[in-house]
Amino acid sequence: MNVAKICKRCGLTFPLETEFHKDKSSKDGHCSYCKSCAKDKANDWHVNNRDRALEYSREYRLKNPDIVKAGIKQHYFANRDIYLQRVKKWSDENRERKYINNDNYEIHRRKILESIKGRYGCLFCEGLDDLEFHHIDKKTKLFNIGRNPRNFQLTVKEIRKCIILCKKHHAALSSTERATGKIYWKRYPENFNLAEYHSNLDNIIIEIQSGD
Repeated sequence: MNVAKICKRCGLTFPLETEFHKDKSSKDGHCSYCKSCAKDKANDWHVNNRDRALEYSREYRLKNPDIVKAGIKQHYFANRDIYLQRVKKWSDENRERKYINNDNYEIHRRKILESIKGRYGCLFCEGLDDLEFHHIDKKTKLFNIGRNPRNFQLTVKEIRKCIILCKKHHAALSSTERATGKIYWKRYPENFNLAEYHSNLDNIIIEIQSGD
């Protein structure tokens, strides 16, 4: 049996089960407004109470990060083609702006990398000139730090696989390790630990960025 209900907002009649949200507090177990009117009402409230709505959203995201992340991921994959079309459309319509953004990002990224190297200095001689990143284990290397991944966190993850050396010691160590085919630990400080070496990396990056 198909039960119909009149929406108290628009005055139109719709099927109860499919066009009205459930509401346990009402006699028939459904809202007084149809789904379309309920959406319009929610939008009107959001417009008239924007600050409160944003604060509610912020509090929910902070309290439920895993749920929010899963929802965003699910929505993206369900609408992936739409997202890709939007990105392509924006890129086509904003080519000059896109190039400017890319250039600004690369300048900022390289500034951070140079600052990181300067905070560490060469592991072997403590020099601060001509510093470079050296991957300890080439098997774990995904890309050169000089590359430009759009996600800076990927660069940070790669830095955690590296030590920082001056150009002279970098060339000497790389040559030795290429010749032997293994990590040349004799060159490293006694009891060297890569995790401890980079234990303060996140704080260094935050400090550098806050000083920009």
